[in-house]
Amino acid sequence: MTVIEAEGASMHGTSDDQLGEHEVVSRLELIADKINTKDSIDAVMASMVSAVLAHTPWTQCWVALVDIPAKKVVVDYYGGFDPSYENALREWDLDGTITLDVARTHGIITIANTEQPPPQYAYFADAARISSSMAVMHVSVPFERADRCVVFAVNLPYAHEFTTAEITLARGIATFAAIAFRNVLATEQMVELQAVEQTKLAHLNTAISQKNNDLMQLSAAQTRLLRLQAVGADVASICAEISELTAMPVLLLDPFVQPLEMVAFASEHAEAVIRHVTQQSRSHAFRIETRPAMALINDRPHMITNVVEDNTLVAIIVLQIVDGDEPNELQLRLIELSRVHVSLMVRRVRASFETEARFVREFVDALGGGGSDLSITQTAGMVGLSLQAANQVLIARISGLSPALPRRYIDELGQFVASRLRQTGAPLFVAPLSGNEFTIVLSDTPVWRSARVTDRVRSAVAEGANLIDPATGTVQVAIGIGTSLIGVEGLRRSHYQALRALEITLASGHADSDLSFEEAGTAAILAAIPTDDRNAFLSRYLKPLIHYDSMHGTPLIETLETYFESIGNVPRTADRLFLHVSTVRYRLRRVEELAGISLDDQEDRLRLQLCLRLIRLTGSLP
Repeated sequence: MTVIEAEGASMHGTSDDQLGEHEVVSRLELIADKINTKDSIDAVMASMVSAVLAHTPWTQCWVALVDIPAKKVVVDYYGGFDPSYENALREWDLDGTITLDVARTHGIITIANTEQPPPQYAYFADAARISSSMAVMHVSVPFERADRCVVFAVNLPYAHEFTTAEITLARGIATFAAIAFRNVLATEQMVELQAVEQTKLAHLNTAISQKNNDLMQLSAAQTRLLRLQAVGADVASICAEISELTAMPVLLLDPFVQPLEMVAFASEHAEAVIRHVTQQSRSHAFRIETRPAMALINDRPHMITNVVEDNTLVAIIVLQIVDGDEPNELQLRLIELSRVHVSLMVRRVRASFETEARFVREFVDALGGGGSDLSITQTAGMVGLSLQAANQVLIARISGLSPALPRRYIDELGQFVASRLRQTGAPLFVAPLSGNEFTIVLSDTPVWRSARVTDRVRSAVAEGANLIDPATGTVQVAIGIGTSLIGVEGLRRSHYQALRALEITLASGHADSDLSFEEAGTAAILAAIPTDDRNAFLSRYLKPLIHYDSMHGTPLIETLETYFESIGNVPRTADRLFLHVSTVRYRLRRVEELAGISLDDQEDRLRLQLCLRLIRLTGSLP
């Protein structure tokens, strides 16, 4: 609440009769000049009070900005009142007052004598005595906001019936004040809009500047990474550069979630991260997702992004966020750039690995395909194999893998198996030969360690296959083991033995077991018989029996096998087959007749026993 003193010449005491039409116009001009020069709502209200006191016959003036829904005065200015009336104005409750009614109706209300007020405004009787006001007039001034109104009130210290000229003057003042308010509000709005636009422009300029700065940094980062790619930088160099560019520790993992490189990553923390990623990688959706994902590991935020090619996971990048909870936009762009360059690096490494894998496969093929001793000796040195040491060949065949797996996954599985085997401390190399077979050469390895190697092969294949394809079921690995021998010829022989041992264990129906050639017994000798000779031998002795069983539904082959298992004891054979002794003897006579042999002859018995073992070994009938 602000008190305003009158300025300029006063018109107080002027007779109503003297306030003619011309007088109203001249006074309005003076008041309008004063009001229209103001540049704020408060200044307009203050100028209304001073102008009314200076240029009208009214001795008291009060101008208030009223909040209609709240029924309260927001701000007001007054002049001409006794100072003691100031407290009364401050405590004035607008509810039920002439002020609030005028604000709501946007009209004008006059009271000629406040000692005899209308019933609804009885409060004026007390207010008039305090303010020395007897005649009052309240006029609404239109305001731009619907919930607010400016009320312009004038008083006289004596009873007075406000004339038409005075009411016209009051309305004129209200009109000029409304124009002034509108102009002020329009100016303020324009200033606010300009300020908003300037703020937007400043933000835009800042964003453009930041974007340009980010682009420059991205361009510099791209140049640095391209230079490393051009010189064939290794994994460590690429990861170190990524760590420096992003200002984050970097952990690079292969598709089997094995660490390829760590930069500024604590080993114990890397283990926790690997456990987390391993758990996530069991989901197919995770393995093909390329968008960076946030993960909280050991209460530390990390960004994990996959490097995927042809819908196949080739690497996983883990970055530990050091400052803040999330990377900023530049860091996100740098992470995406890093993903691209890790992909390029993986392609280079894979091309080198595939070349090496082909080289190793050709070496293994030469062992079994009759390559010259000189070429094998030269190639052995290139793959790090010493022929002066004793070398042992193992051949593993895997069943249960998805036939749709890409060739590169099989190569990577071989690399994964090799990394697991090297943890045993055995010098070795692994060559993936086909979609489901690996050749492993152990160099200078004690016999007791080869058993540990086969266990590690089996667990590594199962683990790697599950990481490649989480939908992989039970994987079985059959392993044939050759003898540990020295020199080119020894290596050839060990390879041949491993292959024969593998064939024997598979023919025996053991798809998830190991067999050493040294432990294969007679099966090893039988497996070495050429196919044509084996078929001729079986046809001579067993084909008539098989044909007879097929035609008559008899079990001569089964009876013969049981007879040999019973060490030629006929009663024991009968017991095992739940037959009468005479029935067994009859069947054995039929065997002798059909095969043209005598079971009393030791050589004939041996021939039939070998035939039966060949059938079990090869799984085929003549």
